[in-house]
Amino acid sequence: MIDVDEISRSLLKKGAEGYLRVIKAFGKRVLRGEEIDRKRLAAIVFDDTEQRKKLELVIHPLIEEAIEEKVKRCCEGEIVIDSPLLIERGDHEKMDFVIVVYTPEPLQIERMIKRDGLTREDALKRLKAQLPLSEKIASAHYIVDNSRDIEYTREQVLRVLADIRKKASRGRRDDGSAQPQ
Repeated sequence: MIDVDEISRSLLKKGAEGYLRVIKAFGKRVLRGEEIDRKRLAAIVFDDTEQRKKLELVIHPLIEEAIEEKVKRCCEGEIVIDSPLLIERGDHEKMDFVIVVYTPEPLQIERMIKRDGLTREDALKRLKAQLPLSEKIASAHYIVDNSRDIEYTREQVLRVLADIRKKASRGRRDDGSAQPQ
């Protein structure tokens, strides 16, 4: 599995190319000591659309490069790319299958507050910066409901995976078109 959030975090570590580019674009105000303060950077980019676009211009090409490198080094067979901005960036067009995992907004907010220590206001800003769920779902081949317990989500994922494997073994996408070989 290729975790795009993990790639992003590694690109922001001291000395990494992303670190250097972010410092150049945003200055030392994003630092805490010698490390990029991700919360401070998030506050800047989620408060100002232009600042978010600037960050995306700086970091997204590096993320794309890292994904391509990981795909090249990966074994044959299934490759799962876990990316929160897959559809926003247009990368879903490169995928054989797209799975959207969703949770209703109130539960998303609750989880973000608990997991990330965000305020309700900050959680809402992050959600508003994303593509609406309805647009993500329109681009999906599969939809997984993540609003219940982990076992419920796991069962859905296993069903989706089995269906994808079945379709892949026939060499067909969900829309019936041939998969690229």
